[in-house]
Amino acid sequence: LPSIDTDTVALFQRNLPGSSSAAVSIIGHIAGESIVKFGDAGDEDIGRIRYQHADDSMDFFTNNTEAMTITEAQRVGIGTSAPNTSAILHLSSTTRGFVPPVMTQAQRLAIGSPTAGLMVFETTTSKLWVYTGAQWEEITSAP
Repeated sequence: LPSIDTDTVALFQRNLPGSSSAAVSIIGHIAGESIVKFGDAGDEDIGRIRYQHADDSMDFFTNNTEAMTITEAQRVGIGTSAPNTSAILHLSSTTRGFVPPVMTQAQRLAIGSPTAGLMVFETTTSKLWVYTGAQWEEITSAP
């Protein structure tokens, strides 16, 4: 591989040493960003993946709009570039909701070793269910 100088360098290495895997390396300035662009003749960067060196975050753009951020603390933001610090996943929208996994009762009961807090929407009862660590409980509204 060529030595890395102060300019940004994009490298392609056909095979990684000792394997049959390929790799693309993009090495940028410590305070800058590295970007992979996707597009066509009409719009050369309609999609982008951007790594920001200053804060070690990655941003994913679709249709020229930031769609998702992954921070250095492994927080994921969809619809927000600043996920809440107390959340591992922060969804933000004023026009759409969140849909958990959807399944039948038989499929829910067939989940092997569910973890406490696991949540699904069950089509048999049309209710949300959560696993407590000991059993499945239906989430119901208060009387």
